Amino acid sequence: MKVYHNTWLYFYLYGANGVEWLDIGLPQPNYLLHANTGIFIGWLIKGYPGTPKSREYFNDIIARFVATFAEYRPERLPYRPELKRRAHVDLKTVHDLKELQELKSLYWGKEKAEKVATAKSGEIDKIFWAIKLYTEAHIRQQGEGVPVVYDELERWAFQMFWLDEKRAKDKSTLRAKCRSVWQWYNNRNWTIPKRKGEWEMTRSERAKANAKLKAIKAEAKVKAAVESLKFLGEKISVRNVAKQAGVADRTAMKYLKQLKEEGKI
Repeated sequence: MKVYHNTWLYFYLYGANGVEWLDIGLPQPNYLLHANTGIFIGWLIKGYPGTPKSREYFNDIIARFVATFAEYRPERLPYRPELKRRAHVDLKTVHDLKELQELKSLYWGKEKAEKVATAKSGEIDKIFWAIKLYTEAHIRQQGEGVPVVYDELERWAFQMFWLDEKRAKDKSTLRAKCRSVWQWYNNRNWTIPKRKGEWEMTRSERAKANAKLKAIKAEAKVKAAVESLKFLGEKISVRNVAKQAGVADRTAMKYLKQLKEEGKI
């Protein structure tokens, strides 16, 4: 098999711990490397997006990747990963893009203001909404009221989506989408408006909801860590699970005990 006949979909996820792909149901990545602030993760895809139709398909998957992992502010890395020894690498398996269909679909909002903002950059499309989701994730990460640097947003968009460098129109269209999103949030002082149907919770309700969500996420992380350790052939211990899942030892112990009682390990 000649690797250079295929294409890497390679990303960096800030704050991820390396098991998130299991929660989504994505195929085993061909490359996974843990870093201090996140993970490098990639899939080797059959073929090369050399036609407008194939580039559109790749962009669709990339946009859905952004939607699925928005909280980790994904960045596509437009080069092949370095095959370091400490990374988990599999170059024997090559995937079809259709194997990534478990990625979240993008749903278009119905708010009039957002439709107007979208219309300024052309048709309502997935790339626009991927830029929007990334911007919102950035706002949440740094706090409302703090402007997103436009140059960083544009750099991210150009890096994320496949571009034909010979087609100046493609670049100008993508730049227009970035400007539209940036201006829309700038006009709202870099806050994230409530979506239709959202409501305010009381402080106690919010605390209970956050606690429940935290517990659900912790349980999911432990389960995913167990599956990952099984795959890697490593010992399923409290320490290993806690490290793999990025949770406290007592949290790992709690859900490992639960899994044992259920007969799942």
